Amino acid sequence: MITHQEYFEQHIPHRVNLLITFRERFKGLPDEKGYYVRDLFRCSKDSSLMMIRFFLSELGVKLPRDIYALAIEKEKDRVQRVSQFQLLSLSIPDIEKDSALNQDLIDALGAANRAVAHINNDEVNHRFENEIDDEILFRVIDYVEDKIIANIYKSRIEYDRVMKLDSNNMHRDRLKIYK
Repeated sequence: MITHQEYFEQHIPHRVNLLITFRERFKGLPDEKGYYVRDLFRCSKDSSLMMIRFFLSELGVKLPRDIYALAIEKEKDRVQRVSQFQLLSLSIPDIEKDSALNQDLIDALGAANRAVAHINNDEVNHRFENEIDDEILFRVIDYVEDKIIANIYKSRIEYDRVMKLDSNNMHRDRLKIYK
């Protein structure tokens, strides 16, 4: 069984890095040779979409199949770790107050469910195909990261401490990625 410390200092930060890698690598960069490498772009985008789904699910928000409305998962249906570590839940009314955010989350979860996790090409149904759509994904990544800080780490200070551990630090300064 994973320990409390391992969960918060290894398990979650690894997934945070998968969540933010698309934003960190591609937001604000020109679409020029040297920055845009198709396989890295697509892999980081898919990783971010999968982690959006993972974290929202951990916090109790799902997008049911063939329904284009967010749903709160019942406490008894969540993974054991959620109740074990007593994470706070998001609520649909809070999300619905911002209709643009609500639609962005639906679009991101839809892409995670149908584009990343598809087998048949006729099941692909998402809108993240151009730079404008990527901006939506960047906003969702920002939103989910904010919820991780508030609901999992409880403070920016604790989040920053954990993400700066050597095993979690993406070392952006050494990657020479400029914005």
